[in-house]
Amino acid sequence: MTDPINRETNLFDPTSPVSFIISQANTISVQNKVEDTISCKLVDLLSWIEKMNSEKSLEINSKLQEYSKTVGSDQYLSFLLTQLKNKEENLSSNSSKDFKNLAMNLVSRCEFDKEFEVLNRKIGFQNYTEKKKEKEDEIEEAKREIERIKQETIDIKNKWELEKRPDGKFDSEEIKQYKAAIKEKANKTAEISNDIKILEKYCQENKVTQEDIEDFEEKLNDKINEVFLKKQQKNSVERIHKESLETVKICESLEEKIIQLKQHEAVLVQNVKFWENVHIEGALSDQEEILNSLTTKITELNEKLEAGESSLNIINQEYDELHSQSTEKMKKLFMSRLASLISNSLDTAFKRWRWFAEEEPEELDEEDEIILHDVEDTALIEEEANYLLGNNAIISALKEANLSNEKPMPPANMFKFLEELMNSKLKVDLKDIADGRKPRLMTEFLIEHLTRVFGIPKLAMKNLSQLIPALQQQLAEGNSYGTLYCRLLQIFHPQPIPFYLALYLVKVRGDFCVMNDRYEKIKIALEHKTGKKVVVKKGEALEYAASGGYAYLTDVFEYIYRAFAGDREGGTLALELMKPKNIPIEELVAYKLLHKMAKLGKSPEGLYGLLDKNGDCAINCIEFIKGCRTILDLWVTPDGIKKFFEKLDIYNEGKFRKETFLSMVNMKSFTNQNKSGKYIISKSSFLNALTEVFMIRQRRDAAFIMNIVGKYDYLDPSQFEYEARKIDRTISQQKMMQLIREASEISSERPRITPRAFARALIRNGIGKWGLKSFKVCDIPDNVIPTIEMIMSENEKKDE
Repeated sequence: MTDPINRETNLFDPTSPVSFIISQANTISVQNKVEDTISCKLVDLLSWIEKMNSEKSLEINSKLQEYSKTVGSDQYLSFLLTQLKNKEENLSSNSSKDFKNLAMNLVSRCEFDKEFEVLNRKIGFQNYTEKKKEKEDEIEEAKREIERIKQETIDIKNKWELEKRPDGKFDSEEIKQYKAAIKEKANKTAEISNDIKILEKYCQENKVTQEDIEDFEEKLNDKINEVFLKKQQKNSVERIHKESLETVKICESLEEKIIQLKQHEAVLVQNVKFWENVHIEGALSDQEEILNSLTTKITELNEKLEAGESSLNIINQEYDELHSQSTEKMKKLFMSRLASLISNSLDTAFKRWRWFAEEEPEELDEEDEIILHDVEDTALIEEEANYLLGNNAIISALKEANLSNEKPMPPANMFKFLEELMNSKLKVDLKDIADGRKPRLMTEFLIEHLTRVFGIPKLAMKNLSQLIPALQQQLAEGNSYGTLYCRLLQIFHPQPIPFYLALYLVKVRGDFCVMNDRYEKIKIALEHKTGKKVVVKKGEALEYAASGGYAYLTDVFEYIYRAFAGDREGGTLALELMKPKNIPIEELVAYKLLHKMAKLGKSPEGLYGLLDKNGDCAINCIEFIKGCRTILDLWVTPDGIKKFFEKLDIYNEGKFRKETFLSMVNMKSFTNQNKSGKYIISKSSFLNALTEVFMIRQRRDAAFIMNIVGKYDYLDPSQFEYEARKIDRTISQQKMMQLIREASEISSERPRITPRAFARALIRNGIGKWGLKSFKVCDIPDNVIPTIEMIMSENEKKDE
């Protein structure tokens, strides 16, 4: 087949490109002519509407003039007429030539017919009322005339009686005169009576009630509406008729054009076939492939959408359940916190009351000292620590894997993995507690987490064999954060963290992350404000990771105040242990004093006024310590307050003046200290301080319990229950049975329970004089407290 482009061009050949271009030009010209025809019709229609508007306006104005003559003095009709005039003036003032405005004006003027009908009806009713009133007035006048004539007749008769002669006879002339007068009056009366009867008959025939008037109005409205609709229909029919005639003409011209276009179409078909064979087949195949791919994608998306909707419904249901559960838990937590705060506030109030009531002592009472050096039983805690270290599931798993040649994990990767581990542990613990299940031990959870992350047990063991030597290296280097994780995983360190403390640290670490986020946001905002971006040097990133991040001391203060609301001694000890190394104790006490002042909304003068008990503008050491601890409720040890007092006592007088206090304690210094960036604390220091408070409490509890049961050689179940309930009366019977069973397993002379086994069982379960207190995360069911023996037995069953 020869290419038509290479053939000799022929103007009369229908398959030639020139003929194709001419046919396309003809088609465009036909379309332009049709558009011109439609434009002409629209122009004619617009002129016709404008003409109708002017005619209607003249007609309405003439009618309004006629009605203004017939309305008269009636106020209501005058008001209606004024409204119509205003409407017409508004329509006439709108001089826009827009098609829509002209059409709307014409429609509005056509509605005047209906309003004129209403006005006619009102005027007709008014005329009828006036005529009726005139007829009634005529009847009343006739009645009054009859009464007047009757009265005159009576007067004549009376006069006649009076003028009688003595002999009782009348003169004939007088009689005639009277008779003529009476006859004349009687004739007038008869005429008036006839007129009254005629008027009454007319009124009776033309009597119209209010109901007839309402019916008449309704019928008149119906007729007016009917006439208006018929007019509209007539107008629409005429318009449609005209449009149909025009449409017929247009259709005839279009038919001629269609015939011409069909002739051109036959020519075009021949040309199109050639181009279809060359190009369209390939395009259609591409379009089919695209369409098929789109169809499959739409099907997949629909399936995903259905799956997403079903999962969304499930998530919504779970959310509602969790929301209701969390609401109840928040209520219980709020009530417990409120009770502890009220108790603490009452305690502080009574202390202040006693202080003001007593004379000023020469030295501090023993109760004002924080007991930091109680008797502790370290040996008992060491026994429990050796037991935890010797039965560690992680070390057992490493020995079984026998992968001792693995290189230690890099410190940066190690700390990143441990942060992810703790985040995952927090989520799992919250879910376990909500579902009433036992939270996992850290040793158990680490192996589960590695298997879940890496999927293959062998790969999980390989990463574990890289992680443990890295932690051992951090412990050897003395890194506090790495040491904390060794204690959490109960490896290498002589003081491993027990189950209840590990559960608490996982929770408070999540709370510290919130404070750390706030610290980072403020730090970035300050860098943006000052325009000085801090460049992280080599080694600083690793140092930051080894610290766990930072938070402002003020945020940590507020957190400790809330967490230890009913345990002031523990909170004070925790704050003491959290002191940054680069800040002296007296500066930290001053900073706490400034933070308390800002929290209370007091000025330095007001703060000094609270501390100056006797008002002599001088405060001694005893007065200052008591005021800080009772009035200001400052959680600081007396030793720390004494050191700050020595700084205030610049003249070594044993007291300080108001001027000295105001120079050191002011909001300017507090603001400068916050901006300095010194008053921050790392996550490592935060968690290690809380750990140390718990371990101190545990050693005290061990000494306290051994002091109680040291008199026994062995304890039978009844003695065990008696002594345990002396320490904690809230122990349930099921819990008591578990404690007895656990103590018998711990005892070195099983099944007999030694005093040390009794003490270890209670310490392991957080029972003692101090117990868990502020370190309690939740109430764990008695039958699900995990023990090493339970874990080991479960592992043995799995191996079998």
